[in-house]
Amino acid sequence: MHVSVPASVLDELEQLAVSLRRACDEHELLDASGKVPSPAPTMKMLQHVATAQNLSRITMQLVTEFMTQLDNPPQLLVKAQSHLLAAVAHACNAPALYARAAQTTALPAATAGELEAEQRKFRMIFDHAEARSELQLASEAVRDATREVKRHHDTERFLARVRGPAPANAASPPGPKPKAR
Repeated sequence: MHVSVPASVLDELEQLAVSLRRACDEHELLDASGKVPSPAPTMKMLQHVATAQNLSRITMQLVTEFMTQLDNPPQLLVKAQSHLLAAVAHACNAPALYARAAQTTALPAATAGELEAEQRKFRMIFDHAEARSELQLASEAVRDATREVKRHHDTERFLARVRGPAPANAASPPGPKPKAR
């Protein structure tokens, strides 16, 4: 069965994997000394939420486009679909985790040194790091899906070469045989 994924979709998948990875790398919470700035950067955190939300929307749109183009896909593309659905799950988790980290920065300040203050800080760091991890996992899943699509294309090209060109008259049924005299 010949199923083709347009090159434009493949290009968009590759760009999405790079965008997800770039966001993961750029969304820093800790300062150069490895500490959370005081006060915590609420606006920066909200920007991380917005970026992750936009990336999850793009991921969902692209995966939806990919899925609607294929009806009963071959096994290699089923693997790609599985990777893309994992990417959607990871990309959709990131905004909520960033939002929870941002919410923590907006809570009334606890007295420094108190257990509650330390727990909040660590929760915020953990949520932010987990959100970044979700973006990284989404990027890896999109990259793996792209690899599967490329593998499928390579297999299709190989099979086309092995089969060779189709005979020109293969589309028309054979006519009646001439009668012998």
